[in-house]
Amino acid sequence: MSTTRCAHMMPALERLYCGLPSVDFSRQVLSARPDRLAVLPVRGVHWNDLGDPERVLATRRRARMAPLRELLPVLISA
Repeated sequence: MSTTRCAHMMPALERLYCGLPSVDFSRQVLSARPDRLAVLPVRGVHWNDLGDPERVLATRRRARMAPLRELLPVLISA
């Protein structure tokens, strides 16, 4: 699909996306069909819920990464 065609579709996609209801993925998707779920063992992978800026910053601190002060001044200025 060409870039021009994709750009032409953006207003329609944005209207569609904005009209979708919020969904609790765990409750409304995963819990709806537990018989269809599977678990696979993996190594070297960690889960982290990055649902708000404070969690992102805490994760970066734990990973000993540089602060996001320069990148996200709005999120940490409050």
